[in-house]
Amino acid sequence: MAKGAAKRIALFLSRYLEKIGTARRDPITGALISSGEDLSQPGVTEWCFDILYVTWACQIGSGLFGEWFWYLYLVIPLYAVFKIWSSFVGPMLGRPSASPSKEDEKGPETLSKRQEKLRKRGERGDPRPRAVRK
Repeated sequence: MAKGAAKRIALFLSRYLEKIGTARRDPITGALISSGEDLSQPGVTEWCFDILYVTWACQIGSGLFGEWFWYLYLVIPLYAVFKIWSSFVGPMLGRPSASPSKEDEKGPETLSKRQEKLRKRGERGDPRPRAVRK
């Protein structure tokens, strides 16, 4: 990718983030129309910041180490392909997802509060948990 295109992308994204993060007011009354978007939200906003950071790293790195540093910019489309594959294409082809299922996250069987209380009482020697109901 040409350096000029990367600079234009960075300029576009920085202006976009500035525009959505700035409060908007009515020009006549001065009343607040929108307080602006939260720039720390996940999703597209987060990806815009990531692309800006990679662009800045490429600009600084190419100044320090040479033009070959712009190959770092290939991280962006490679990451996009990875996300598309792991989120959409892979599961459609029957490949199991990389994220753990709810059963794996749960670990060993959990006890209810009542069962936990009875277990603690039994450990202290209280006869009530040992009583068998008929």
